[in-house]
Amino acid sequence: CPGTVLSGDANNDGYLTPQDEHVYGEAAVNGGIAVSPCTDLNADGEITIADASYVGQCIHQQQDAGVPPLEFEPCGWDPEIQDPETVTLGLANLNTTNSTFDIVVSNPQNELWALQFDISGAVISGVQNLLPTATWNAHLHFDGNTIAVTSEGNTKVPTYTASTAILRVTYSSLSGSTVCISN
Repeated sequence: CPGTVLSGDANNDGYLTPQDEHVYGEAAVNGGIAVSPCTDLNADGEITIADASYVGQCIHQQQDAGVPPLEFEPCGWDPEIQDPETVTLGLANLNTTNSTFDIVVSNPQNELWALQFDISGAVISGVQNLLPTATWNAHLHFDGNTIAVTSEGNTKVPTYTASTAILRVTYSSLSGSTVCISN
């Protein structure tokens, strides 16, 4: 990247910090970061939760190696990884009295570091992690119909062979007769 611009430094403060991961997470949901070779860390042509996860993992690897926080360097960003594993997301436990439903996952082969998806049929007003934070310390980003989540530190969604509730979604209104994951 030109001059003093650090690839992955989303808030342009000259350092890689956890705030950059947060800015990428928010941009995955709300936009706000222009796609360029210096910002699109996995070269897939868009800013997604994968970019936020790349920044987070880069920072955590350096923390684990004992690098002082304001001396973190950009990592070698890899292109988008296409993993043939099947991860199934679904909705369960719709509670119209409390205006909630759960997001369930089945990921029998690998743990999950990050995920992003859209909901249709409901307007999202809140998202809550249902797993213990020692297992998965989730950074939650949501707006209207999109949910994007990254993992703090070395926590992640463990493998599950059966559908397991990992997130509880609160909605402000239903906008159709069906609520589903649309993207």
